[in-house]
Amino acid sequence: MTATTDDFPPFSGDRPRCTSCGHKGAYTNWHPGWPTANIGEYLQRHCARCGFFWGERLVPADAPEPAARPTFRRRLARLFRATEATR
Repeated sequence: MTATTDDFPPFSGDRPRCTSCGHKGAYTNWHPGWPTANIGEYLQRHCARCGFFWGERLVPADAPEPAARPTFRRRLARLFRATEATR
């Protein structure tokens, strides 16, 4: 029996937990897959602490958009307002 992308665990979010050491945080790289082994594209996760790596399925197309992070300009303006308030 050969593995397919469907056999990979589902996408675990932006801060995945390593199944080997439990560390929360991993590097993520997109991988084009292995056509000769009938494995499509997938995400390759690499633990920042122990070096363990594993594959995950791509983000589902119907997944909700992540919440927008404040832009640099907004963060700078907020910091400036906080600094002015302390004067």
